[in-house]
Amino acid sequence: MNDVFIPQKIIGTSIMKIYIYNRWGNLIHYKENPSILWDGTIKSNKALDGTYFWVIEAINSKGNKISKKGIITLLR
Repeated sequence: MNDVFIPQKIIGTSIMKIYIYNRWGNLIHYKENPSILWDGTIKSNKALDGTYFWVIEAINSKGNKISKKGIITLLR
């Protein structure tokens, strides 16, 4: 049903980056504008079921850094 994780754009920001980490804190995915999405793969291989952590960083119009965090539960 939800094959791709696509976070909503933070209104009033210019640059957005997404980081996805596995449960051990290893970075497994990084994307920058314009396609900040994750399709559940790690180096073109399907990621294992489990919990993953995401961090989104953005810069607002005043030049301030904004950071949002959350989790993704991947089920196949």
